[in-house]
Amino acid sequence: MRKLIDLTGTISNGMWHYPDPFLVPKICHTKRTADWGINIEFYVDEIHASTLVGTYFETPAHFFKGTFTVDQWPVKEFIREALLVKIPKSACGAITLDEVRAYLAGRKLDITRGESVLFATGWDELWNRQERFVKESPYFDEHVIDWLLEREISLLGGDIPSFDNIRAAQGFMPHLLRKGVVIVAPLVNLMCIPSPRIKLYLFPLKLKGACASPCRVICEFESEH
Repeated sequence: MRKLIDLTGTISNGMWHYPDPFLVPKICHTKRTADWGINIEFYVDEIHASTLVGTYFETPAHFFKGTFTVDQWPVKEFIREALLVKIPKSACGAITLDEVRAYLAGRKLDITRGESVLFATGWDELWNRQERFVKESPYFDEHVIDWLLEREISLLGGDIPSFDNIRAAQGFMPHLLRKGVVIVAPLVNLMCIPSPRIKLYLFPLKLKGACASPCRVICEFESEH
């Protein structure tokens, strides 16, 4: 039986956000009146936010001008197979290479060239804890990133808002994106997925020239129930 799960976090007022210079997300629900031959009232919503808000899709253009942007990402890439790696982490915990290798070996899995890889830590449970979600985010040890790049992955995703250590940056993010890897994060509900092999459906907004965009992410997998 095939099952679908939404991996997208909800964007709302008071949610977590990255520190300055990123904007604090704000949604304004307003009532308007227009005279279009008849007097009509309607509701409209205004969104004030950076493109890296909620669950988002990020391209190399975040660091490198002249590389491909959100609107230039090929439609054929929107649907893809992915490998899910589950490594539970608490606040400020590092995802290490030994843990990744042990997880894959224990399940007889391998990361192949061009793979899309998602990491589940369970940190999405703190999505609405604005004061902790970013500041105490788990992160990747730089050796994990080097190892993944050796395998020429094409997409890296996870349920954490900061791939690098936000308290003592290792500095690998520009190198990761320079290699053409796209980012999808932070995701939710990854820990609920029983299968390590899944299908991803990615739907970023088509924003001309934008380096990133809020993204709806859906997962499809085989379930026994």
